[in-house]
Amino acid sequence: MSQHHVLKHYLREIGVQTPISLLFAQQSKQTVAASSEVASPSLQPTAPNLQTLNEQIEACTQCPLSQQRTAIIVGQGHEDADILIVSEAPTMQHEQSPAVFSGDAGILINAILETPALSHLRTYQVPLIQCATSQHHTPSTDELAACSSWLEQQIALIQPKVILLMGRMAAQTILRSEVSLHALHGQWHEYQGIATWVSYHPSHLLYAPRQKQTAWLDMQEILKKLQTDAGNNHHA
Repeated sequence: MSQHHVLKHYLREIGVQTPISLLFAQQSKQTVAASSEVASPSLQPTAPNLQTLNEQIEACTQCPLSQQRTAIIVGQGHEDADILIVSEAPTMQHEQSPAVFSGDAGILINAILETPALSHLRTYQVPLIQCATSQHHTPSTDELAACSSWLEQQIALIQPKVILLMGRMAAQTILRSEVSLHALHGQWHEYQGIATWVSYHPSHLLYAPRQKQTAWLDMQEILKKLQTDAGNNHHA
């Protein structure tokens, strides 16, 4: 199925006749809440730009995954992104695709971001773990910790306005929480002083199509946050 048809099918599933019709459909549930348990000291980047940082990531040997990886997935997108999107750890599919979101999940997330209501937003996509392996692998605490410095450096270089965590592992790891994705969803969090939102991974949406409406409203919440902050900065 082409990406164009996926986009039309997605919009039909979430009930959008005109893509901007749900722009303000969801009211903010909570204001951004600062949390000392979530924030951690930011790192100074070891590279002057993202291209050089990605080269450092490709040469990384900080954990045992470097000895068994079959591919390395680095960040992709705009260096001055409004939104930093953090995905789950790579899967076996990433051996054939270097994209952060691979396969049908990648087609779906691109369809969401290319709707007329969202297409003007600049995004940068990064994986929670950079190393893909030939077998399904759940990252260990040490492996997650080894990759965390790369994420913090990406944040320092990009300085996004919003961080979007897609999937349970990304949400629990970055927010340092053991509660369910459902409990973390629907409210603003904060990481490194940046407004952070939790949503469902596009691969989950493929198996739970009823959640696509929720995922669409999540993007509208983020869009509204960006617009409100931009308005406040304009009047400051």
